[in-house]
Amino acid sequence: MATKYTSLDELRKAKAALKTEIERQERLFTFENGKQSLGAITGGLTDRYLNNTPADDGGIKTVLNKDNIIQDVKIGVKNRIFNRNAFVQIASSALKGESVEGIIKMGVILGTAALAKKKMKSKSWKDKLLGAALIYLAPTALRFVQKKLDEVQKQKSINSLEKII
Repeated sequence: MATKYTSLDELRKAKAALKTEIERQERLFTFENGKQSLGAITGGLTDRYLNNTPADDGGIKTVLNKDNIIQDVKIGVKNRIFNRNAFVQIASSALKGESVEGIIKMGVILGTAALAKKKMKSKSWKDKLLGAALIYLAPTALRFVQKKLDEVQKQKSINSLEKII
């Protein structure tokens, strides 16, 4: 644990290096530069979505880069929709008579993505909040609705089978 120093000058240099490192860590943890602090915490994942802009009081303000967020959402939706496997699934489901359901699902996804994009570009904070909610909550809500519709369809099938029997 104890490090041997040959001179007092080496000890002073090590002390100065430790002081600068402590100051750097303090700046990082006190969020003096929000983008840099979040980048260090998230391993650089948030750097693309944040920008530093000059604030009115002369400091630096960290703001969201909405264009990159929208671009990533758009790319994710496109990749999901135009995925080769999706077309294969549509073609195979067309043989089973389920192609309309797949087309409706894609239409809902595209409509939701377009609405979220429109809301995120709006100047109103309420619309931006609604756009963010669409991005994060719409997939969960759509899965929930689909699950409930499947349950209703199964229940109707069971009821019709009971009537036949």
